Amino acid sequence: MIPVDADEVFVREKALADERVRHFTGGKPLRKAIYVPKRLLNLVIWTIYYWGRTQKE
Repeated sequence: MIPVDADEVFVREKALADERVRHFTGGKPLRKAIYVPKRLLNLVIWTIYYWGRTQKE
């Protein structure tokens, strides 16, 4: 359980350490994290494929 008044760094670390989150991210690198205090943390994962096309690295 994460406290409501937790800061972004704590929430991000807890989320990335969670086994269910790691299952869905598949070990891919984190591209962006959007944090809304007391509401949500949205993790954007870097993938090779973007709508069926490969991205240039």
